[in-house]
Amino acid sequence: MMLLVVASADLRNLSLQFVLSITFLGGALNPNAAYLIIRGMKTLHLRVQQQNTTALRMAKLLEGHPKVTQVYYLGLVSHPEHYVAKQQITGFGGVVSFEIDEDLMKTAKFIDALKIPYIAPSFGGLKNEESKAASHFPPQGLSEPHSSYYNKQDNRG
Repeated sequence: MMLLVVASADLRNLSLQFVLSITFLGGALNPNAAYLIIRGMKTLHLRVQQQNTTALRMAKLLEGHPKVTQVYYLGLVSHPEHYVAKQQITGFGGVVSFEIDEDLMKTAKFIDALKIPYIAPSFGGLKNEESKAASHFPPQGLSEPHSSYYNKQDNRG
């Protein structure tokens, strides 16, 4: 809790801006956290570059696999938005989505047999992750628009 007592209107406005900045941007980092961020920033470009390279290699490998029906990765020339993305960004990221030509049970068995990625609901961590999209998306798959399936109520955090 913060209690702020000010005498003048100018000081009040300045104080309000400060309080809003702290509220929305957060407080000051502790020295160790700041050091770790600075240290991580020095190699960020190398890690992102490797992430992009690995994702493109994985997407190409999956695209050529007979059991994979569709690969979604902006770095692939076959992606419908590839040329637009190529004009706007320099890397295509590390997220590769794909669909396999199996039923739900065989797809779940495939995911459970994976050794490297971990099942996770978000991409906020440091390790490789995958999500069972069949439980998140309607039966028509990832390629169909989901506006009728999802609505604004689904964006609640």
